[in-house]
Amino acid sequence: MLQLSIDDDNARLWYFSRSHSARSAPFNVKTDVRPLIRFIIAMLFGTPEQLGFDPSITRKRDDQGQIYYVYTINEHFYRTLAPLSDFCALAISGPSRWAQKHVLKDYWWEENHTELEIQRSIFQRLDDLKESLNAASEAASKSPPASGSLRSAAPESLMFVAAASDSLTSVAAPRSLTSASKPSGSTPKSPPLLPANYQRYFVTIIDQEVLNQTVPNICSKWQPSHLDDGQHVKQALGSNRIGHDGQLKVSTAPEFRNDQKFAPKQHCRILYQEVCETIDYLDDVVKIAQTLYDCVIELHLLYLVGYIHRDISVGNVFYDCSGGHGRISDLEYARTFHRDDAATDPKTGTLAFMALEIQSGVYYFWNYLITGDLFHNYIHDLESVFWLAVWMFSSTYMRQPPDIEKHKTSIDSMFGLKALSNRLKVMKYADGFSNIHELVQHTLSPAGIDALSSFHNHRFF
Repeated sequence: MLQLSIDDDNARLWYFSRSHSARSAPFNVKTDVRPLIRFIIAMLFGTPEQLGFDPSITRKRDDQGQIYYVYTINEHFYRTLAPLSDFCALAISGPSRWAQKHVLKDYWWEENHTELEIQRSIFQRLDDLKESLNAASEAASKSPPASGSLRSAAPESLMFVAAASDSLTSVAAPRSLTSASKPSGSTPKSPPLLPANYQRYFVTIIDQEVLNQTVPNICSKWQPSHLDDGQHVKQALGSNRIGHDGQLKVSTAPEFRNDQKFAPKQHCRILYQEVCETIDYLDDVVKIAQTLYDCVIELHLLYLVGYIHRDISVGNVFYDCSGGHGRISDLEYARTFHRDDAATDPKTGTLAFMALEIQSGVYYFWNYLITGDLFHNYIHDLESVFWLAVWMFSSTYMRQPPDIEKHKTSIDSMFGLKALSNRLKVMKYADGFSNIHELVQHTLSPAGIDALSSFHNHRFF
């Protein structure tokens, strides 16, 4: 989108896209009229694509006068039916999704690998791991097992979630029911190291197209001095109100720098097969618990093949109503964590659910084990699941809190702009979970609270 702004005798030219935005240096329309004339001529004779219209999208009306859109993906046509997410974007750049017979994700991406390519890489590694496990299992059946079982490769967090699953997934039942315990001596069965049908935990991508749209490469001409030492950027991020739906995205380096590199983004479209519900649309606590449980399994699968997700939030954790289980998507931020340059990855995620160490850029819990620069790891993904669970179980309550305004204030203290210090108390001190107890006591049964508390303690202490 192109724009002209005039203030008294001074004018500026503006360029906006979902890749980047830029403005020109001011010029005087009386003494330097040439840029203004060039802009007017460009607006008169530019092609629709040059003026900002996407030729692969057609806007139409049905017989009732309702507007719908027709998207073209690899010469196939898809008509929109209803929006899957209709929240207002806090910035010009960002994705756009529409629910159809399938789900269309329209987004701009600055990296070289698309979500489909990353998912295929993950699936290939999981297939290779499955073959290795099958071969090891056949060898073990012919000889005594060696010290150190294959199951030792599974993160302990997954084993714990399996043990707590019965109490966690019964949180919506009356207290008298959830207080019933298992027969004495019984041990919860741990999930397999690698589920046979691991694809069920991921949203299925059936088509993808990277559009070759002409985007002006103005990033190469960016003047670092325009960032004003990053102060204006910091103020802009700090002034945005963080909604409790967690939709404010952060994709920046830990510190804003004038030598930061900018590059044009790619315009991508992906078609998902399943039409799922995002977890924040669920009001059934059992479904929420099941979705969270499956989310941990999904992170475990990524961990087994050397990947981390880096962006667990309400927008990419789904409940598949047809299958009755959870799925995740948005793998474009997923990275392998054993790279030598892992610490140079920009900080990404949704601020409301971001791990404390990633948000602040400082090791709080693992500085005695890890030296050097901070990098995103599997534990940080688990912390995002914890905060997602706290948000879901505090904002969806089975019994209305006595003082609803106080309850909302307590939620804001954990998910608002000034939540960092409060979250640090929760995570750094053994009795910090008491603050979380107050938030979730109106939704979870005692068994469910104990399960969430154990997950918190197992994760950090």
